[in-house]
This record gives sequence, C-alpha cells and structure tokens, in this order.
Amino acid sequence: MLNDIKWLFFDVGSTLVDKTECYNHRIRDAIAGTDITFEEFNEKRLYFSKQNLKGDIEALRYFGLAKTPWHHEDEKLYKDSENVLKILCEKGYRIGVIANQSAGTEK
Repeated sequence: MLNDIKWLFFDVGSTLVDKTECYNHRIRDAIAGTDITFEEFNEKRLYFSKQNLKGDIEALRYFGLAKTPWHHEDEKLYKDSENVLKILCEKGYRIGVIANQSAGTEK
C-alpha cells in the first residue's frame, strides 16, 4: 500500500514552520496596556482550542480584545524540516507544499 504513494503534501504553518513565537508575540501585543497576564490569556486560548475552536480568536473575544497583526519575522523553520523533505525526495516521493501563507514564504 505504501508503495502506491507517489506524492506527499505538507502544510507550512505548524508543520514545516514553527509559529509558536508568532502566537506569543500576538498575545503580548493584544494584552499590552491591560491587566490580563500572558498566562491568563494563554490558558483561555488553550481552553477554547480543546473545544475544537480557534483558541486565539475565541480568547480575544472572551477578553474583549482586538486581533493584532501577525509577525512573520517570528516564523522559524523547524530544525529538521529541510532534511526530512530532502530524505523523502531521495526516496522517490514527490513533495507538495500547500499553504495560505504571505507572499515570500517560499524563501
């Protein structure tokens, strides 16, 4: 069955690229000037995520905060992403990347 697989498709965000610091940066921006702590916000974000909701959006709504800009500069390629893709290519798989990222992500 695995021999029939010719293509492997990967998402960029949180699969090939670590967006943890992007979310953290966005949280810090959103709570700036409030008495909401990072821990309080993050706890609510995780609470909503465990309900299969968009945790960050629901936490913003819960606290009455506005969505802040995304910081692409905080995106970091996972340490092994490039090597894993290279190994898969060497094994004969064709690789596809599916993403709704900003222009310039391919770099």
